[in-house]
Order: sequence, then structure tokens, then C-alpha cells
Amino acid sequence: MLDTSSGVEFGAAWQSCAEIKAFPSLDFSSGENFGGSWNSMSSLTDFPANMFDTTGTLRSTAFRSAWYNCRLTVQSIENILVSLDTNGQSNIELDLSVGNAPKSTWTPAANTAYTNLINKGWTIAFNP
Repeated sequence: MLDTSSGVEFGAAWQSCAEIKAFPSLDFSSGENFGGSWNSMSSLTDFPANMFDTTGTLRSTAFRSAWYNCRLTVQSIENILVSLDTNGQSNIELDLSVGNAPKSTWTPAANTAYTNLINKGWTIAFNP
């Protein structure tokens, strides 16, 4: 297994890895920046739960363009949003737009987490 527990900077780490369909569960407990990390992973559909429950102090741009142009399922969107809501940090940019499950299909849990994050000052781009 890849030891990512001490990693802080994950910006563009897996960007454009077009063949990956399911992302593995990794330890991002020290992570502070994930901007562009999964950007243009055009086959990525599955993203695990609880990946961001605990992280380092996130930068305001921590998830800018993070999942832009992926193919995330409704469940994966829920996994990401609920985990970020659990994390509890405020005023961060998040991009779930282009190619991902549209907001109109999101689960109640995903929508609740989305609302909670917006109330914490997050800016979230999504596929309508």
C-alpha cells in the first residue's frame, strides 16, 4: 500500500490519469492541498468514503479543480461531500463540475452535506 499519511501537497497528483476507474482508499490525514488532484481523470467513477474526515489545515484553494472532468457517480459525490463536511473546515473551494453526476441526482445525504459546506463558507462548483 502507498503510504500517503505524511503527505501535505497532493496538487495535480493524479491529474489526467485517464485509465483509473476506481480510486483506492488512502490516508490523507496530513494533506493540505488537493487542487487538481483528480482533474481530467475522465474514467474515474468510484471514490471511497471517509477520505477527508481528517486532514491537515486545508488551504482555501484545497480542492480547486479537484474533480473537474471526471465521471463520479452519485455515491462518490456523496462520499466526498459527507467526508468534507465531517472534516469541519471552512471557506474552501471545491470543484465537482463537468462530467460528474449532476446535482439534480444527488442523494439526500449529499445535498445535506453540500448545504452544510455552503453554510461554512465553501464555494462548490457542480454539474447542474
